[in-house]
Amino acid sequence: YQLTDNAPFAGQSYYRLKQTDFDGSFEYSDWRSIFIGTEASAETVQTFLYPNPSRGNAVTLELNALLPHQAVALDLIDMLGQPVLQLRGVADTNGQLVLNIPGTEYLATGIYTLRGEAGERQFSQKMIVR
Repeated sequence: YQLTDNAPFAGQSYYRLKQTDFDGSFEYSDWRSIFIGTEASAETVQTFLYPNPSRGNAVTLELNALLPHQAVALDLIDMLGQPVLQLRGVADTNGQLVLNIPGTEYLATGIYTLRGEAGERQFSQKMIVR
């Protein structure tokens, strides 16, 4: 079996498989653990943007695996490379930041890029407005 956790938590995580047979009986595999370091790197910033695509309603952006109380600067960039919105926030003590982007009804239909910077780390996420 192979599984990729695309949004792992920083620190120690535990995994196991549940195998269900056709008759409904099941067994669990042994636990496996993995440690994901909390050192700041571009690979550790986890972004979740929803709903995406947006239909003119508010959008929520979740950032995980930041440093505690880390400042974050975000720019929403249109297809011409022009910034249309700037957001700022600070991660909580767990290194998480949740931002609500106001209604996108004023944005033209298209693809936007949400670019962020947290200290030395940079990240981006595509956002579609229909």
